[in-house]
Amino acid sequence: MIFPAWSPNGHWIAYTKKNSSSHGADILLLNQTTGVSKNIFTDTVPSGGISFSPDNKKICFSSSHQVSKRAIYTINIDGTDLQQLTTDTARYFNPQWSPDGKYIAYYTERGDYRDQVWLMRLQDKKEIKLTNDTLHNVYPCWRNDSKSVYYTSSDPHGTQPDLKQIVSIDIKTGVKNRIGHTEGAFYSSLSANGKKLATIKGKFPNTDIFISDEKGKDLKCVTCGLLSN
Repeated sequence: MIFPAWSPNGHWIAYTKKNSSSHGADILLLNQTTGVSKNIFTDTVPSGGISFSPDNKKICFSSSHQVSKRAIYTINIDGTDLQQLTTDTARYFNPQWSPDGKYIAYYTERGDYRDQVWLMRLQDKKEIKLTNDTLHNVYPCWRNDSKSVYYTSSDPHGTQPDLKQIVSIDIKTGVKNRIGHTEGAFYSSLSANGKKLATIKGKFPNTDIFISDEKGKDLKCVTCGLLSN
């Protein structure tokens, strides 16, 4: 089981699971009340990066379904109404539905290690380039007010290729803020109330989870030493 995602109402956990095909995966929903999982999507290609719509009725995910590159799709939680949202030749990853339901954030990969974060405005399916620089920007996640996005930024072509940091960006003004004490972090997730930030630091397999406030203050490692006990 990989790429688990909670529904906003806490009723479902969506996840992907490798199936019997050589590279394929299923998307399943686990009912938290009954403990029963149901399969809502099956394919012979990988799928992942799941996120629920705020009304709990749909999920978005990235997949190579019927395309040579990864695209963003949505599907109802009963497995109906599969829709492909993106059609570019880039590879699309990590779609994240905004809490207000108006946007899906994701990042695109073109093979140059300068991935960028984008938004799709669902009202008209317009794609909006949120980051537009020479850095490598990945793994967007939303603040609970839907006004800004956090993401991981690094400079693989610069003087510190291994240095990563979490950055927030206002989706209307484009103003960026580097989040303090997140140097070395390569993934982040905000709590439902937007007050706590979880980050992953380190290099596989030696990684740990850190918790701070949304500005990176009061940083604490919550997994350090667990494997040694």
